[in-house]
Amino acid sequence: MNGHSEARLTTVYPELARRMRTADDMMTSLGFRLEISSGLRTFAEQRMLYLKGRDLLGNIVDPTKVVTHAKAGESYHNFGLAVDYFFENIDGMAIWAPEFPGYGKMTEVAESLGLTCGVRWPEPKTDPDHIQLSNGFSANEPDANIKYILKEGGLLAVFAEMNKALGIEG
Repeated sequence: MNGHSEARLTTVYPELARRMRTADDMMTSLGFRLEISSGLRTFAEQRMLYLKGRDLLGNIVDPTKVVTHAKAGESYHNFGLAVDYFFENIDGMAIWAPEFPGYGKMTEVAESLGLTCGVRWPEPKTDPDHIQLSNGFSANEPDANIKYILKEGGLLAVFAEMNKALGIEG
């Protein structure tokens, strides 16, 4: 992974970052160049992404521009528990096409590491380039419990709760 990807991994839950680095090593051994396009997002950043392709009421006006179906607080990105990724070709160009063989391999690798892949979600929420680690919380989307933990204790409290769920000390 390049420096931009590493910088994005520093914003997420450390165990998620560790597993993504392991996934990168595994994908590199298969000949794929993995990069991270997004890690932690603020609620404001999530709101802006949600509005792409929508009017101010949230109605879809241009389906080709819709980036996410998750409003602010409805994405594990907002809790530091998700990343989006892509692949680079030999010329350094991004490959976003879900039919690219790396995406299928990445799903296998990520799931072998205990991560949840957005490619498994039903339409219209299918998200081929999304990976999350949400053990101990709702698998579908953030629930009231994690929202309360974030509000009361911030990201470190969310990370501490994940450590408990995963049996990680410290």
